[in-house]
Amino acid sequence: MKQIVRLTLIGCFLNLLAVGQPADMPVRFSRGNFITGDNIARGNFRKDSISEALFDHRYYVLLQFQQLPGKKQQADLLQAGIRLETYLPGNAYLAVLEENTDFSRLAAYGIRSVNTVPAQYRADADL
Repeated sequence: MKQIVRLTLIGCFLNLLAVGQPADMPVRFSRGNFITGDNIARGNFRKDSISEALFDHRYYVLLQFQQLPGKKQQADLLQAGIRLETYLPGNAYLAVLEENTDFSRLAAYGIRSVNTVPAQYRADADL
């Protein structure tokens, strides 16, 4: 009997741990779902991971947000050199960031990840 109670308590504890973890939210492309890895939210973003997205002093990237930004937040982003372009399901936008963007402040804007768009998700994989 004690063992059943102990196993039940352990099961409940493990369930609470699992519920407390942020779930990966995929960005939905026509060619499939992309898991971003939450590199800003987890604090493991490296600017060199998006170096291939740099063109003409701007980064052309995928931004995923904790929640969709409202009008004021979009204006704040624009003021910070972050222009949101195309919305993608999964709280994400294709975006253009100025080369001098302060990446250390992205979490303050509710951004959970910054990624290049993997070739397999692009409409034309050669882009």
